[in-house]
Order: sequence, then structure tokens, then C-alpha cells
Amino acid sequence: MTGFETINVFIDTSIFIKMNFFYGHPAFVALRESVNQGRIRILLTDVTIEEVKANIREETTAAIQAIKKSRNQAKIFKNLGDTYSPVFKDPNFESITEEIIKQFEAFSAEVGAVVVPVDRAITKEVFTLYFNSALPFREGKKKSEFPDAFVLSALNDWADEEGQQLYVVSNDKDMKGIEDSFKNLIAKGSLEQCLNDVTFYFEKLAPLAEELLHKNEREILERIKEDFGLLGFVLDDQDGEVYDVTVDSVGELSVSLLALTPPSEGQTGKAHVEITTTVDYAADVEYDNLDTASYDSEDKVLIPWEKVSKTVEDSEIVQVDLTFTFEIEDPHDFEIDEFRIQTPTDVYVSADEDDGWPHK
Repeated sequence: MTGFETINVFIDTSIFIKMNFFYGHPAFVALRESVNQGRIRILLTDVTIEEVKANIREETTAAIQAIKKSRNQAKIFKNLGDTYSPVFKDPNFESITEEIIKQFEAFSAEVGAVVVPVDRAITKEVFTLYFNSALPFREGKKKSEFPDAFVLSALNDWADEEGQQLYVVSNDKDMKGIEDSFKNLIAKGSLEQCLNDVTFYFEKLAPLAEELLHKNEREILERIKEDFGLLGFVLDDQDGEVYDVTVDSVGELSVSLLALTPPSEGQTGKAHVEITTTVDYAADVEYDNLDTASYDSEDKVLIPWEKVSKTVEDSEIVQVDLTFTFEIEDPHDFEIDEFRIQTPTDVYVSADEDDGWPHK
């Protein structure tokens, strides 16, 4: 650590939402490790904390409504007694939100998050940005960006007092380019990107790990193809099934180096990376053709007389969690230690191919 400064990192609400408030996510695990190593200092604001809690409540409400709506289609499970009885009980909103908020608070405490009060914000600075349509307002002077503007102003003031810079990690597009408005802040579009920069700052072997990934890209592509085909596939817009999937191609790999352990005497080095790519695939589907259905007035249901079989082509964004080992000396002995598709766990296939991809 000698000669290196601890990096200040603010985590925006959008990151917690993207990670589904799951602190076992590989990026959050790597973040905790970097904090424990003294490489990163985590910052939040009092407004951000309340915003995260509000979003937990909103997501819980939406989840409960989704469960309630699914019960009618699953009513046959009532015949199975206690085995599936929890499906038909109303989830307790208060206990669920309390538990998920406790998890957030436990994570914040574990990483020793510094809480910056938003009353540090310079009000005149914020309104000047608004009237000049400067970031984070952009053109149109979006009043909804005022909370973000006050948060950024407070963080900038904190960093100015500390004489340091601060990474602002957010996938909010309005955060991109905030350096023009706040001299002490640096925008990062994802937690993975931030961790990649931190790893390259502290680890001199990071370029070697990146090079080894590129040299072994073919093996990684084959693993993605193989494991993608083993995911669950659900026909989303028709009453039918997906019964065969073929991967046509895997796109360019976007790699973030989350953590790196250098080789030591008797031990290989280990690198933890997250890979994002796009998989093009073809899915064979079969579903009821309701255009040929007749109506059963007694049971009040449509009875289809034909089935439609077709092949649907689509694309899916995939995130892969990968750990590999290596040696410093040639040939480096690259070996995949762990490999898992992080998202998605299930792929929802639309029989209607004109569904607006990639803008749906």
C-alpha cells in the first residue's frame, strides 16, 4: 500500500437497484475485499440512504402484487396441502421491507460507509447549474434531477475539504460527464468499472491478467455458449414451450477485473473478473394457435385445435462471473477455476420476433 492513496467511492442508489439489493453479488463481494484491504473508502449521503430505503419499499410492493396476480393461474397447487400453502398467503410487507433494509444497513456498517450530509451542498451552485442546463440537469432543466444535484454538490464539497477526488458510481446516464460541473468528482458507469480501475491502480500484474484473458478468449467463448444453452428458457408471450436452443454467436467481451491476488511462493495467482457480452440465439418454440380456437361456453375457455411450431431468433445480454489462476512465467498456465453465468438465470423468449429489440 505504500505510495498509494485510498480511493473514495460514492455508490448511487441506481447501483443498489441494479444489484437487486443483493450484497452477495460478486461486485459487492470484491468491493468489501477492497475496503478491508484499505484500498477503497465508501461514501453515502443521508439522502441516498433514504432513497435506497424508499426503493426497497417500492420494489417490495411491486413484488407482492406480482405474487398475488400469479395465484389464480397456480390454484391447482392448493390441492397439494401444506407443501405449497405459503404461495397463497399474503407476504408481510412490513417484515419483508424491515429485513431487506436491515441487510442494507448491515452492508453499510460492514464497509464503514462515511455518511455525507446533503446540507453541505452549496445551494447557489446547484441553481446555477440548473439555470445553465449544466449536468446533471442537461437540456430541459429536469427538476427531477435536483436531488442528484444536491447530493453531488455535497460530495464535491466533502472532497474539496479533504483535498481528494471521489468516484461517483452510478448507471444514471445524467451522471456521465459530471466532471464538467464538479471538479472533484469522477463518474463511473458501473461498480465493475470502478473496481477494474482500482485493481489496475494497485496491482502491477493487472495488465498481465487482462492479456491472459484475451489470449484465452476462445475457451471463454465456448464456455459461454455451452452454459447459456443450459439456462432456463420460458416462452413469455404464448401458452407453450421452448424445447431447443442453439447459440449462433457470442459478441465482443467487455471485461472488468474485480480483484487480483498475485502469485506467491508455492501459490498460483488468481484473478476475479466479470464479463458482459451479447449472445445471439435461435429457439425452437411450440404454442397453441388461438386463431383456430373455438369457445367452450360451458367451461368458458378457448379450445385450440392447432399448434404453431417456429424458430425464434433473439439476443440476450449475459454477465459471467469468472475466476482463473495463472503463473507469472511463460506459459503462465491459465486455468479457469470458477465459471458461472451471473445473469440471466432464465431467458424469456418472445414468439413475436418484432418486439422492439434492443429498445424494448
